[in-house]
Amino acid sequence: MNFAKSQKYWEETAQKQKKLKESLTHSDRYLPQLETSAILSYISSGDSILEIGCGACDNSIPYIKKCKNYTGVELIQAFVELGRKRIREKSLNNAEIIPGDGYLYVLNKEITQDVLVTQRFIINLKDRDTQLGFFRAIRERNRGRKIKLIICEGFEKELRNLNKFRKIAGLEEIRIAEYNNFLDYRFLRDVEEIGYRIVDEVAFNTYFLITRLFNNNKFAKPGSEIAKIAFSLEKEKFIKIDREVSYSKIFVLEI
Repeated sequence: MNFAKSQKYWEETAQKQKKLKESLTHSDRYLPQLETSAILSYISSGDSILEIGCGACDNSIPYIKKCKNYTGVELIQAFVELGRKRIREKSLNNAEIIPGDGYLYVLNKEITQDVLVTQRFIINLKDRDTQLGFFRAIRERNRGRKIKLIICEGFEKELRNLNKFRKIAGLEEIRIAEYNNFLDYRFLRDVEEIGYRIVDEVAFNTYFLITRLFNNNKFAKPGSEIAKIAFSLEKEKFIKIDREVSYSKIFVLEI
């Protein structure tokens, strides 16, 4: 059974990435740095990490370097090959990449790691029941052990808020990709009812507001200094944005 909403898209993307030898999993240069830095702050040197949907390990190397041991699970074979190659090139001997469906993995394997990480894996699942089933499976397979979940996923309400600003600026709305199922706060409440506790939340409102309003073809060419400025402002927490516009967010949960 295929649990991904669009496996074909990622298979094609992986083949392109393999050919071009550059990451295609994210078109934004700075956002992955912000996300990785935030995720790293919740990882300790003694942790064992399970990452579901690790892709080509574009964001995973810093986690591997910091933790005690790392297991990545990835469905797309080309990504598995790229991830293994990157780990070899970095001479890291505390990591392994397991080929296979991440959803089936948590359904059938005992979860023994301290930390489970996902970055846009949950939004790639085919429907809401499957997304919640992922959390239920982890709850059932951790054998009563304490486990920390760090999820970096897309959120629908925040995107709608951002699009209101874009409409005022005369810009087209940003649409959710056809291979994604963004989350919402009702979903998080359902996750809490399964038995999880939300312990922290990280948003990047400054970065999203500036880059998605001014770093586009109408105001500036992609990759301009605007993104670099927004990156620095987000890191320094220099501007407070009251309206949630960060449609990529990190939640830390525990069971």
